[in-house]
Amino acid sequence: MKMKVVTDKLQLALVYCLVIALCQLERRVERDQEEFESISRQLRKELHQFDRQRCGDFQTSITVYLESLMNTQQQVRLALIQGRI
Repeated sequence: MKMKVVTDKLQLALVYCLVIALCQLERRVERDQEEFESISRQLRKELHQFDRQRCGDFQTSITVYLESLMNTQQQVRLALIQGRI
């Protein structure tokens, strides 16, 4: 009978330790999930900003290219009018 009481107490202590460990792990999972969500939000924000910047850079490049074409076309037109071509 005495041995059963000791065994029961050991089992209860083990269960208590396991419950504490489980609670700590659950808190860690919640904390890691919050950190993951925070990092994900930051990445989405930075990617959106990068895309906007990239679109702006592309638009600027196209504008410069088209202006260059227009200048070349104007020079050709002037040369044709002046009879140099």
